[in-house]
Amino acid sequence: MKLITEELKQRFAEVGDQSKDENPLVIAKFFYELTYTTWYATAYYPETNTCWGYVYAIDRKPGNLKPKFAEWVPFSIDELESLKGIPKIPDIERDLNFKEIRFNELRELLERERLKELEEFEQLKKILREQDDDLEY
Repeated sequence: MKLITEELKQRFAEVGDQSKDENPLVIAKFFYELTYTTWYATAYYPETNTCWGYVYAIDRKPGNLKPKFAEWVPFSIDELESLKGIPKIPDIERDLNFKEIRFNELRELLERERLKELEEFEQLKKILREQDDDLEY
């Protein structure tokens, strides 16, 4: 899958420079399931094939789910695409269902998702404890 399509290039150009915007529009989302890392792009620079955006990585240790990396950084599309075709390693993908969203809304959504996962983990622990209590040794 091509991470940056002609349509995306055009959309980035339409939106223009958001560097002074405190609540920029997030235009594209790329993700890598192997490391639970997501790149949210707010700008694209065709001359270097790089994006500017928010990179969010979750530490998926049970009961933790804290961001291990959450920063605004430039990232290279060439580097993201360089993982394509390596046996047994999934490709970094573009979320085809992603809808543009303002960063403040995205941040709230990410926090709600994290809290929901923590709640689900706590419920699972409770169920396992109850099952363990029901066992006769």
